[in-house]
Amino acid sequence: MAGRDDYSVPALPRPYTMHLHGILPRAAVVLGVLSLTLGALAAGHSASCCSKLSNLLPKAVYYPGADAAASNGGDPSISFTALNTHRWSNTSILNPACILRPTSAADLGSAVSHLATAKCPFAVKSGGHTPVPGANDIDGGVSIDLSGLAQTVYLPSSGGDVVRLGVGATWQMAYDALVVPHGIGFPGGLCGTTGVGGVALGGGQSVFQPKVGWVMDNVVEYEMVLATGEVVVVNAGTRGDLFKALKGGGLAANFGIVTRVDVKAFPLPGGKVWGGALIMPVTDAIKSQTLQAITAYTALNNEDTDAATQVLMTYGSNGVSVIEIALFNGAGEANSTAMQPIMAMSNYNVAGVGQWGSTTLDALIKGFDPAQPWGLRDLGATVTFVNDDATIRAVQNVTDAVYETIKHIPNLNYVFIYTPQPQVTNSYSAAAGGNMLGLAGTTVDRVVVLLVPSWEDPQYDAAVVQALQNWTTQVQAVTQALGKADGFQYANFASSFQKPLCTYGRDNVDFMKSMAAKYDPGAVFQTLAPGGFKVANAC
Repeated sequence: MAGRDDYSVPALPRPYTMHLHGILPRAAVVLGVLSLTLGALAAGHSASCCSKLSNLLPKAVYYPGADAAASNGGDPSISFTALNTHRWSNTSILNPACILRPTSAADLGSAVSHLATAKCPFAVKSGGHTPVPGANDIDGGVSIDLSGLAQTVYLPSSGGDVVRLGVGATWQMAYDALVVPHGIGFPGGLCGTTGVGGVALGGGQSVFQPKVGWVMDNVVEYEMVLATGEVVVVNAGTRGDLFKALKGGGLAANFGIVTRVDVKAFPLPGGKVWGGALIMPVTDAIKSQTLQAITAYTALNNEDTDAATQVLMTYGSNGVSVIEIALFNGAGEANSTAMQPIMAMSNYNVAGVGQWGSTTLDALIKGFDPAQPWGLRDLGATVTFVNDDATIRAVQNVTDAVYETIKHIPNLNYVFIYTPQPQVTNSYSAAAGGNMLGLAGTTVDRVVVLLVPSWEDPQYDAAVVQALQNWTTQVQAVTQALGKADGFQYANFASSFQKPLCTYGRDNVDFMKSMAAKYDPGAVFQTLAPGGFKVANAC
């Protein structure tokens, strides 16, 4: 039988050993020079891309360290730094070679045609709320900022009122401009500082979701720029296949860059709704009551569709931990059926959010925003499970245990959000032409959970990512053990290590890939705009 020494590697002859020692340093030098050369070539290509864009659209291109667009007649109040750092999370801020800020779809089309022809890497930002690195910014390439496409217009019609929104607008801009002045409501972002584009393409949870479905199921038309630079309209009657694919698959510019959306509106006299928030300390008893109330609420929401809620728990680095239950009723009812399990809870402190009680939709949403401060480092991950009391408690136990592993991080705020998804929310998509989520026709109530810690120091990024991965793995394990696992991953909440598009089902993935091939046969948006959840890498 062979002994350990029989497997030892024989020593190299001395001359060969010395020769290797001479080769390795030279090889390292060659590789280093090659790396620098490739980097210089890439930088040179990016500079060329930006230079040609400046010639094409001189008022729309901004460079680091200079306000080039302003010097060419652009808006002097806008700078490269202001545009590049206007992102909810600092984790998403990268270093583009230049920023393009078009103010019309036609100008964007001209730019996209150039980028495609010159094979220039680029990224696209609507509101800048995703924390995923690379999803809306790029190192060395062209960062397209859509904040110049921010129209908010009410279009009354006998065929059905709509609001026409540029994707560079935020939902708060839309609410402020349209709700009270016109006495209308429409489904939009729960957080007012989110951009119109991401919400209307990724799904879109709103205070009206139980009543009318996902925001994207209320979109009647998209305008978008294709890889050729052509500006097209997309609706149920024109490019109907693409219209369906955009709803859930249009994130990350998978088929082109959407520039505006038309969303159904409905009468909301005076913009009046009922809403506010319950703010409570985190104790074992209150936490238990809250979880029980979420389960009961989710089931009742199928009948009481005027109600909506979202529950946030925050474990603060300052030792203060709170539970915030945001409540809403579109019919103006203060204690409707679904809300009764929540309103019946004891030991809560009522905190006005905008106004507790009767308020307006725009004021209510604006009041929720302080719960999501800008300028920190944030990353999130998501899981979904079938609504069940034992399961939500098991998920909470995992969430609490993972917190213990990273609570040492300075200035950590450990935030997790429960969003009820009663089955009724997915009953509207078929009549709207369908979407990509794969949930239509399902008959279970779900709860979507987002874990989204915030902190300040980049040295802890890896620790947070590891904690998020541990959390998703452990939650999936406990929900599967209880028979309540649900594979759905909401893309607007997902982490870079997750595959949300894959959870929408094989048929939908194949359909999205076919739409990408049909409308972008050169794969411009799959290769030159690499960030975000791409259909090419869905599974």
